[in-house]
Amino acid sequence: MQVTRYDFAPIKARRTDEGFLADSPIVARIGIQEYMNADGSIRRELRLPEDVFNADSLASFAGKPLTDDHPAEKVTAKNAKKLTIGTVISKGRQDGDNVVTDIIIHDAEAIDKIEKGGKRELSVGYSVVLDETPGEWNGMKYDAIQREVKVNHIALVKRGRAGNARLNMDGSDVVFINQDEETMSDNMGRLRLDSGLEYQAAPEVVVAFEAIKADAANHKQKIDEAQAKFDALQAEADVLKAEVAKIDQIKADAYEAAKVAIAARANLEKVAEGFKVDHKDLDDKAIKLAVIKAVRGDADLSEKSDAYIDAAFDLAVEMKSDEAIKKQRQVTNQDSKPVEKSGDKYKSFMQSLGKKD
Repeated sequence: MQVTRYDFAPIKARRTDEGFLADSPIVARIGIQEYMNADGSIRRELRLPEDVFNADSLASFAGKPLTDDHPAEKVTAKNAKKLTIGTVISKGRQDGDNVVTDIIIHDAEAIDKIEKGGKRELSVGYSVVLDETPGEWNGMKYDAIQREVKVNHIALVKRGRAGNARLNMDGSDVVFINQDEETMSDNMGRLRLDSGLEYQAAPEVVVAFEAIKADAANHKQKIDEAQAKFDALQAEADVLKAEVAKIDQIKADAYEAAKVAIAARANLEKVAEGFKVDHKDLDDKAIKLAVIKAVRGDADLSEKSDAYIDAAFDLAVEMKSDEAIKKQRQVTNQDSKPVEKSGDKYKSFMQSLGKKD
């Protein structure tokens, strides 16, 4: 889980010829950092040397902006012009258990706050990846380890948490303000946004904020559950719609098949009538058998296949058609011999029935 943290440190500042304030302060350290949870309990996160002094982490200091207090969002190219009061001009470097870097503050108003003591501490805003494995370090227990430290900005603040991140100014250079005015920050909690940024806030504000977040998360869960149910119902509706489409097609196919069957039955009955076969109460196969027997009454069809019966029926119908044509030609050609004989087909028909002519 990636989150944003703030570390704090003091400046030994010097004025440049341009009136800028330059320093090389301690800005971070190894060890266990404490954070206040929404319920007021303390959360301890460990910063190990291998993470704090990691080359990529130290390099992330260079070029980052200085801000007057922590902004309400990460510093980016879109808001840097509005928020920046100075710049970090070097990478971080190890100094014992601490990290030191070079900074320069350009903004006159911010410099005035520093010199009058209103703000003299620093707070590093950085992102980390939390290793949520608790343990013990140097005799102290911790809840998680901060990994992959990446600096976003360094803020000028009234009171830092780490205790060693301050501008390095001599006491004679600073007009100290009443310490009691600053102790209220020690009792402040931290708001952690979903973006990972954290801000100081009164404990009751933190509790209310966390309650709102929990309520929002609960509503989101209910919305997600409702969406899941809707998606499931939608899927079922799509399946039913597809099934209805199939039924419509089946009905259409059945209608067409019925039309074909009715036409075929009507044609079969017409053929039966031509052979003077009573087709009442007979199915299609029985009609065909009756037609065949009308041509050859002694035909034995008891063990013949449907394909055989269909072929014999078709041949019987064809023979009758040929006979009708022959008679018509005999009427129209009374003085001539018949043009076509049907004897060959009759013989073929008899043979197909397994009989000799």
